[in-house]
Amino acid sequence: MEQKILSFLKKAVTFHQTGKFKDAYDLYQKVLKKNPKNADALHLSGLAAQGMGEYDEALNNIQKAIKISPKNPTFHYNLGLVYFEQKNYQSAIKSYEKAVKIKPDYFEALNNIGMVYNTTGNFNDAIIYFKKALEIKPDYSSPMNNLGTVYKQTAQYEKALEYYKKAILSDPKNAQAHNNIADIYKDKGQLEDAYNHLKKAIEMCPDYIQAYNNLGVIYKEQTELKKALDCFKYAIEIKPDFFQAHSNYLRLLNYFPDTNQSFIFEEHKKFGQICKSVPVYKNYLNSKDLSKKLCIGYVSPDFKRHSVAFFIESILKHHDSNSFKIICYSNVSAPDEITERLQLLAHEWKNIYKMDDNQICEMIYNDKVDILIDLAGHTRNNSLTVFAQKPAPVQVTYLGYPNTTGLKTIDYRLTDIHSDPIEFDKYYTEKQIRIPGGFLCFQPEKNSPIVKELPAIKNNYITFGSFNHISKINETLIKIWSKILLSVPDSKLILKSNAFNDPKTKEKYIKFFEDNEVSTTRLTMTGLINSLNDHLDYYNKIDISLDTFPYNGTTTSLESLWMGVPVVALNGNTHASRVGVSILKCIGFDDFIADSKGTYIANAVSLSKDLQLLSKLRNNLRKILIQSNLMNPENFVKNLENIYKKMWQNYLSL
Repeated sequence: MEQKILSFLKKAVTFHQTGKFKDAYDLYQKVLKKNPKNADALHLSGLAAQGMGEYDEALNNIQKAIKISPKNPTFHYNLGLVYFEQKNYQSAIKSYEKAVKIKPDYFEALNNIGMVYNTTGNFNDAIIYFKKALEIKPDYSSPMNNLGTVYKQTAQYEKALEYYKKAILSDPKNAQAHNNIADIYKDKGQLEDAYNHLKKAIEMCPDYIQAYNNLGVIYKEQTELKKALDCFKYAIEIKPDFFQAHSNYLRLLNYFPDTNQSFIFEEHKKFGQICKSVPVYKNYLNSKDLSKKLCIGYVSPDFKRHSVAFFIESILKHHDSNSFKIICYSNVSAPDEITERLQLLAHEWKNIYKMDDNQICEMIYNDKVDILIDLAGHTRNNSLTVFAQKPAPVQVTYLGYPNTTGLKTIDYRLTDIHSDPIEFDKYYTEKQIRIPGGFLCFQPEKNSPIVKELPAIKNNYITFGSFNHISKINETLIKIWSKILLSVPDSKLILKSNAFNDPKTKEKYIKFFEDNEVSTTRLTMTGLINSLNDHLDYYNKIDISLDTFPYNGTTTSLESLWMGVPVVALNGNTHASRVGVSILKCIGFDDFIADSKGTYIANAVSLSKDLQLLSKLRNNLRKILIQSNLMNPENFVKNLENIYKKMWQNYLSL
């Protein structure tokens, strides 16, 4: 009998190790029929159930094993693993702690306690336990990598790199550490270094979808858009509900010249269809009083030094506290001084970083938010899977993304008539609500540098410029800009983007221009400028800003105008390619909007010849901007609040 049980167990373990969890489970059950108190079989049966996703069965069997053998640290450790997968973090910690109490040198359990604390955002405790694990096993790669991640999340990037590199020295095949290093290098603009680490991660782990996703981001930064698209698509094929890769794929579609709106719309709808299986909230607790104070919830990962902050701050500041209660749900990993400033403007500030979707939804539902506003769309660290569950009765997307979300659970999208003409309505799953006077409310940096004299007067040549993200600068655009430079004798072009910190990327862009007969001597390519004041002051080096297309600038265009530099834009057939139209129409500068590439070139060349007009604009653009709808927060927020009231009224009438 004992020999037969051992044979069953041996065969079951083989199944288990090869991922055949159901076969393993069935054999463990045979063992248990013969010996119901076989602690090993109960424990392993629980792990097989965990592999099948049967968590209640897993917990039940492992707990039975612990009753029989309470001093076995492995049983407590694996119970902790099941609790962790269930997101029952307190129970996971208790189980790991019991394992450590029985076996004080159980470094894997100490590491996992750190992982729980990291997952829940308790970074100081996470650091303590990762270091405890390393005290016991100094060459243990996993806590080194985990320490790097904690330091990265708290914006201590050099420390993060130090520990990621230690993890690789300890275990050269640590694909996760290579992926994590790449993420930091990408943010620093060291694209080639990031690329090399991602290739190593993928070599070690060919189906590492996060590495493919990040490689796609690197290709996007290098404007290898087709390669980026292939990476995102591959990641989605492996894991269709990999929402981060799906959002990256959709966002990238906005960058392609000659984009087909119908195709982009259909691809966004696919995202919404994947989210269909997510439960949708009903039976809201909200009072249905038409005249009540409305509770508005803003959800964003960008309540920090980010473009979104330039537009949301004045909105938060000017909301009518008598009629509206404002709650901000902040998904910010490393808060900064802007976060602190915005926090003071909300009635309630909720930190949702590291919370799972169900926790966030429950919080929003119990807060009785009437209208929930998404400020990210398909941009990085978005919360669209929260909006898919519809935790608030009315949901809106605004500001952060130039296209539809694809979610039918989002009722409205805020825009304006210039960036989204009526004929665009068919390309959105949300109902378009157009804000009178424009969809943007700009608040520039308070201590902005002064506007200096037109550079051309001192230089005796015209300097064009674009400070847009490098991924917006495609080869078609470079051909157009090259024609402008060749049409304006001695003119120069300044480009500023983080990616120009990378020598190979810079070389590639220089080659693009050289292929279009533009000499290197006419180009300046500048990388990251950390100080916002210095960044703004850099506009004092250029005479005319050239907007990008098909993905226009937004913050960069408004910064340019604020610093007295006019913007030349091209009218397109998508929201992303019409933001420039919206901005320029708001200040009455229709003449700077081109309807064709030829007119775009002609407008830039013509403007470059009129130094008198450029000087006049230099002196007056800031004043013009201040007097426009773009910088009239009182009027903007009044219009916005009227729209919110109308949305609520519509909801009550359903």
